[in-house]
Amino acid sequence: AGNEILDMGGFPPIERIRENTLKFRPIGIGFTGLQHAMNYYDISYADELEAPKFATATQLALMLGSMQGSLDYADFYKQKTGKKLEIREWNLDYVTRIAKEAKEFAGQLPRKATWQKRIKRIFDTVIKQGGLYNSVTTSQAPTGSISQLMRVACTGVEPYFSMIQSRRVKDADGSWKEFTLVPLEFYDYDENKLDWVENQTAHNITPLQQIRLLEACQTFNHTAVSKTINLPSTTTVEDIKEMLFIARDSKLKGITMFRDSSITGVLSDSAAKAAEKPGIPFSDLAQRYGSTFKFSGPASLYVTANKGENEHVREVFINTTKSGSTIHGMCESLGRVISVALQHDYRLVNKIARTLEDISSDSVWSNSSLGRVFSIPAALAKVLDDCAPEINGKEDPDPYEEPSSYSSCPACGKLSLRRSGGCSQCVSCGYSTC
Repeated sequence: AGNEILDMGGFPPIERIRENTLKFRPIGIGFTGLQHAMNYYDISYADELEAPKFATATQLALMLGSMQGSLDYADFYKQKTGKKLEIREWNLDYVTRIAKEAKEFAGQLPRKATWQKRIKRIFDTVIKQGGLYNSVTTSQAPTGSISQLMRVACTGVEPYFSMIQSRRVKDADGSWKEFTLVPLEFYDYDENKLDWVENQTAHNITPLQQIRLLEACQTFNHTAVSKTINLPSTTTVEDIKEMLFIARDSKLKGITMFRDSSITGVLSDSAAKAAEKPGIPFSDLAQRYGSTFKFSGPASLYVTANKGENEHVREVFINTTKSGSTIHGMCESLGRVISVALQHDYRLVNKIARTLEDISSDSVWSNSSLGRVFSIPAALAKVLDDCAPEINGKEDPDPYEEPSSYSSCPACGKLSLRRSGGCSQCVSCGYSTC
């Protein structure tokens, strides 16, 4: 499939890139869901011996399979077209070294004779030919978007960031939907295994162990591996310096590190922050409650105000006349805009009510408990005043803080697009440029 994608084209409009890509035919086959696979075999991502061994064996199997695929595709191409593909010359010193390392590692695996026989057959062919039909066959990309499409929560070689994750996606009608996602495989785990997995989430695994996993995946990879080393907020400059030296000594081709809480507005697992900001954000509440007020007028008007856990109004819905009419669309858009404002900062409720209460129209709307008003916005102001709590010292979780150093995400519109492992990834909705 990778070779056929190359033949289909779709290259950037630069002739030199197109020519070199078709000449060297690089293929980057990788995988996703490494920790999911480890969980299946009851191997802890934090295990200093078994986890790197499992990752190395997985990458070795992928390398051998993709190299055999390059050989098989050449035979298929010859049968299909009657032409032979040109050999892409490989560095034979590299081939000899990797073949030796692969045989030594295979000696530690079950059915080692089968592994070593396969390794010998493939590498003997490469050495005899002087190369393969593809200049490289493996690479490990971030796989953020593809993993979302495949419903994989632990993307690429990354561990689970947390047991429950939130995603924000744009619906076909232009509206935004927020979901709280739980990996499907967790429903098959008992309570003990869930606790076991929770101890292996990103901030429960030491940075050194994460580097060791990265090193294991790099061993039999022809290009490089994308992996973010998650660091606790207490990490010092000296700690980072030490990890850079470890990465250098491990002969990694690259390393990306992210210190928790180093930038506002991103995913954070800091216990200190959790203590400072107790409570559940309104957008994460699965069940919401509030009040609906019916106003009589030219048509029935329904205004619903939903509240957060401390009685603050965080969401409003306005509904009148039949769906699809102009007035219905205007009411729906007014409700959405005000909901965005209240979820941004619930303390705006009084300012919004004062802004709307004096608006007049040619119609009168009345409610038995709230009285009579002269416009739909004024009816909304009455509802906000009635539902807003008295000042009692209790506050919802802190209002949303705008990220300070992030780009705007083209998918969800939030300023939450950050650079990670050579790609830009949105920490709000999961969008990735790779």
